[in-house]
Order: sequence, then structure tokens, then C-alpha cells
Amino acid sequence: MNQKNNFILEIKSLPKGKTIFELKLDNSFFAQYENVDINSGSFDAKITVDKRLSDIELTFELKGTVKTLCDRCLEEMSLPIEYEEKILAKFGKKFDDSEEVIVIDEADGTFDVSWLLYEMVATAIPPQHSHNFEQCNEKMMEQYNKYIVSDENDCF
Repeated sequence: MNQKNNFILEIKSLPKGKTIFELKLDNSFFAQYENVDINSGSFDAKITVDKRLSDIELTFELKGTVKTLCDRCLEEMSLPIEYEEKILAKFGKKFDDSEEVIVIDEADGTFDVSWLLYEMVATAIPPQHSHNFEQCNEKMMEQYNKYIVSDENDCF
């Protein structure tokens, strides 16, 4: 791995077979990206690179917590997340991630996984996230209950 950026995997120089990378995603990692659903976070990321004759399989395993706002009371809350995804890659003339198989530039041989890791965390956040009612801010919940029109189909 490149020392300047821990998120750049030097795929070309890896031996055939499986290689495991363990990375930490912290607040400085998430600060690089603008997302209203992620205030901060702490994740352990394990990337298994299985370099084969014709392709490369990357398995991403993420486990951690993201800080986000409760949809009901707007107070910060911790949201535990576990996520796993497999991605196929191959070497080609230039980098391309628009298809099902990611093409890694054969001349360079490196793959920056930072954006993929960020997207995986952002995708794993459920569309609705809220505290248990007992944990919500009392004053905000008083206002919420004053104006909310409830329906039996509401998720809250």
C-alpha cells in the first residue's frame, strides 16, 4: 500500500491469491465528503483482494458506527452499521468504474478505494433513522406531538 494514502491498493504488485487489508475510517475520513446524513463515524474496514488469472475479486467488510441526526428530534445519535459487498475488477487500458466490472488501469496498477468505502457507508444508512422514543429530546418531542398528524401507517 502507498504510505501517502492508505486507501490506494497496489493491486498489480500483489501476488496471486488472497491478500487482506485492514483500514480505519474515522472522522477525518468522513470530513472529506459532504453528506448531511454523516456527521462523523468510526469504522473498521477489511478488504480481501483475491487476485486470480482473469480477474480480481474484492470483498469489502465494514463494521462501525456513524453519527447522524435523529429524524424525529434532530439530536445526534449513533447508528451501528455492518456492510459487506463483493466487487469484480480486471486490468485494462484505462480506469473505468461505469460497468459491473471495474477496470483498473494496467499501466498504473493501483486502485483508490476511498470513494467506494465512503459510498458503502452512505448506502448502508437506512432512509429513516431515529432514537427510541425514550431517547428523543423531550422538548422537541413535545413540539413534534403538538403538530404531528398521525396515521396508522406512519413508521414513527
